[in-house]
Amino acid sequence: MDFVSVIPFIVVIAAAIWTKQVIPSLLFGVVVAGYLVDPHWLNGMIKTLQFIMEGLSDESNLKIIIFLYAFSALIGLVRMSGGIKGFVKAATERIENKRGAFILTWISSVGTFAAPSFRIVTIGPVMKAMRKKVPMAKQELAFVIETTATPWSF
Repeated sequence: MDFVSVIPFIVVIAAAIWTKQVIPSLLFGVVVAGYLVDPHWLNGMIKTLQFIMEGLSDESNLKIIIFLYAFSALIGLVRMSGGIKGFVKAATERIENKRGAFILTWISSVGTFAAPSFRIVTIGPVMKAMRKKVPMAKQELAFVIETTATPWSF
């Protein structure tokens, strides 16, 4: 019966790949988990809401969620005001090939070493804009961002 606990994760991964949307896929996985605990149509939805409320009632979870949304909003404001375009313009004057873009991504990890989640929120939009100037595959860029998002241990 232990294999049943893997089903929501498989559903989340499949839904995320199919829809290319992470948050709705995660919500769908919670709904599947609720119905696995109690298959009745109403009780399964009640169980799903209980799971969500338990997760949101944890103070640590709320702090992380609020901080990441606030930080993402700040990055969005920087992007809307043209800050990312200005940085990309300045960076592309010095960086002309894929290797230079990857080195920039790696060096930026030094400034964001304290929290790997910052790195994804900050470096992602910059490097996405950089891809328009410097030809590189999305997969290569994602790999570099993901590997530099690993916390450093001193």
